Amino acid sequence: MNNDIVFITKSLPHYSNIQETLKKNGKEYMLFYDESIQKCIDFARLQVRLGTKVIVATNYLQSLIMKEVDIPTVRIRRSGYSFVRVVKQALEKDGVDKVAIVSRVNSFDYGVAAEEARILYPDKVFTYYFDGEDGKTGATELFSKLRTAKFSEIICPSQLIDLANSFGLNSMYIPLPERDIEDAITNAEYQLRVYEQHQKYADLLSGTLNMISEGVVLINHKGIILECNDLACQVLKMNRKDLIGEKCSVGTLSVFDLEKYLEAQTDIYGKIVEAGDELLLFSIHFQQIDDIPPTMVLTFDRTSQIQENEKRIRSKVNRKGNTANRTFSSIVGGSKLIATVILQAKRYAAFNSAVLIEGPSGSGKEIFAQSIHNASQRSKGPFVVINCAALPESVLESLLFGYESGTFTGADKNGRPGLFEQAHGGTVFLDEVSEMPLSIQSRFLRVLQEKEVSRIGSSSSIPVDIRVVSATNRDMWQLITEGKFREDLYHRISTLILQIPPLSERKEDIPMLAQYFVRNYSEKMELPIRTIDQDALDYLSTKAWTGNVRELNNTLERAMILSDNTSLTREDVQRSLELDHRSYQGQEMMKENIDSHGGFHFSRASEMPAGPADTKEEFEKQIIERTLRQQQGNRSKTAAQLGVSTATLWRKMK
Repeated sequence: MNNDIVFITKSLPHYSNIQETLKKNGKEYMLFYDESIQKCIDFARLQVRLGTKVIVATNYLQSLIMKEVDIPTVRIRRSGYSFVRVVKQALEKDGVDKVAIVSRVNSFDYGVAAEEARILYPDKVFTYYFDGEDGKTGATELFSKLRTAKFSEIICPSQLIDLANSFGLNSMYIPLPERDIEDAITNAEYQLRVYEQHQKYADLLSGTLNMISEGVVLINHKGIILECNDLACQVLKMNRKDLIGEKCSVGTLSVFDLEKYLEAQTDIYGKIVEAGDELLLFSIHFQQIDDIPPTMVLTFDRTSQIQENEKRIRSKVNRKGNTANRTFSSIVGGSKLIATVILQAKRYAAFNSAVLIEGPSGSGKEIFAQSIHNASQRSKGPFVVINCAALPESVLESLLFGYESGTFTGADKNGRPGLFEQAHGGTVFLDEVSEMPLSIQSRFLRVLQEKEVSRIGSSSSIPVDIRVVSATNRDMWQLITEGKFREDLYHRISTLILQIPPLSERKEDIPMLAQYFVRNYSEKMELPIRTIDQDALDYLSTKAWTGNVRELNNTLERAMILSDNTSLTREDVQRSLELDHRSYQGQEMMKENIDSHGGFHFSRASEMPAGPADTKEEFEKQIIERTLRQQQGNRSKTAAQLGVSTATLWRKMK
């Protein structure tokens, strides 16, 4: 039997009428009868728990059930025609010249229909009303009066027939006509469709709310909770049934002091409250549709969860490649000098203090920076590399600090986070920090002092948690003396200082490095060479290697590509050096220039400037200009020919 719609009555005659009409119309809805009003109400509650969606009842009973359940209820409405027909039958009896229609005072439909019959028979039909929940207590006194008034015929509710007869009154009841029952069935089925559609929307709303990554509670203008999502219940540590329909001050919700905001009806954002042993960040928004009073929308989340989400978001925003893949085990060398530096760097890794790595070009400063990051507590965070000499000042500023949408022509319409933001929770490696423009130095100092960054075009600040590791091959104190670097910034970035020795000071590491590079390139480039001769190792150890480990690496890679042997020989190495800007002959000629011009290296001896140069800067300028002309302005090719990085070339061009 279908219990989507349930009919309930306290009148046995009505029970029979409804049963016959349901059968005639092929409806298999549940029908319940009990003379007790309370039992009828209890049955209605039970059916709601079992899934009933609409309840149909007559008159007074429907008005009582409606107050006890939260599903639609339908009243079987008696038409005036039903009363007129019964009144006509009563008046047609012999000796009957007047009829009393008895109705409960709050039986609206019954009373209205009775009044229609009275209007039709104004001098013969009289209506009387009684009070009383059980339908009998209030009617007893009324029936006594009707008997005294010589009413021989009355029309009353079916459950009062026996009581009326006990007073010697002839009584009739108004049966439920088939047409009225059929109207109720039609109305109930319509209400069922409306209810099911409403449930679909409610399920959609509930599902949508549960997709939101915050706790959500909807509250009406009276402070009654209308809806909430699962996350809200989880955070508040309350069940949904303990929230829906309750006041907004119930349980853990009291910490939000929502009555105050209901009265003010003003949106708020980003407030923090303490709930037990955790902090909640919440916002309130008032939503109003047409003339319906505004609904309060409360959203909240644990601050710990927000921080975790922020960490994940920042890690996704980070550019691909913002990772460190080198560790201390990647550093090749067995000399006492390099072992001491590694030990010192490992101690630095255990702390969050800023580190300044000093050392000549090509000595491995970035490998040490990556190793420090990977040995630190920030190893799971990003490792962001910023080359301070590689970009023009304007580009470097937007790259470091980011910018808001519409800040300048061609900017990303959504804005873009800077590298400091992307490094949140990790390490920033400032390579060639000595080349950072003074204007940017001041902004960077503020980032270190305030631990927050402001994007270009924004008036607000974003908190950042970064560790700074810097590297330089310049004399920082000389730059400070010359006014090219801020002393206060220097002290900020040099809490810990790590000095990387040049390869010339640890020549005992050269054979180990050479063997490592040969094995590495043999596998990487699938070359037939697997080893290097001892004679070649001895030869390598005699060289100055002014380009340090990078120069040694480049020399061996070139030698292996050009060699036809299975083991790298001294001759292979010599040929490689002859092709390099530091060829044997060129080195002899360069020594004088290195001594007199401060260490700038150029590609070949034949490329030395023809004219005299009075200063180091003039000497380098002549070489750079000539090489740029030869390479038709291509900076990458110019840097390669001069044997320097593009960053170094850019710095020197400035």
